[in-house]
Amino acid sequence: MVADILENLKEELSHMPERIKDGLGKLEDMPERLRDAPDKLQSRGQQVGRRLRERLGDLRDEGEERAWQMEKRALEAAGGLLERASEVPMVAGMAPKVEGAVQDRLGKITRAPIAEYDELNVKAIRAALADLDRLDLRKVARYEEAHKNRKTVLRDVAAEIKRRKAAAGLD
Repeated sequence: MVADILENLKEELSHMPERIKDGLGKLEDMPERLRDAPDKLQSRGQQVGRRLRERLGDLRDEGEERAWQMEKRALEAAGGLLERASEVPMVAGMAPKVEGAVQDRLGKITRAPIAEYDELNVKAIRAALADLDRLDLRKVARYEEAHKNRKTVLRDVAAEIKRRKAAAGLD
């Protein structure tokens, strides 16, 4: 038993010079690794920052879209209720004023953000996209989907959004 232990110890000690040599090699590489570490950390930090900005932008866009959908549904529901306002005498007198305000607001949130949009061709719309902010680009897509649903316009809006993300380093 003792002989076995001594034999194992002898075997372990015979490999010790190789292990020490390997360890020294790793230590020799350490200064280079340490020199590269700040650059690697900075690069990684930039990647994480870009992904975080992109995700936050996506979350903001989703939130704005949901808020728009909720407002639109609420206005449409209010319009439906106002149609039945004549059934309630106390409300009937106020209904025309309120209905006008509801329809005005509904029109504002559902119209295209480009003047005379319905008269424009695809080329003119494409040119106008560059002047719009991110939210207005989404409004154009929403309006186009609800009306003429031209695939070229929808593709151009998506390309403009993608181009802006790439320019901001968020793709």
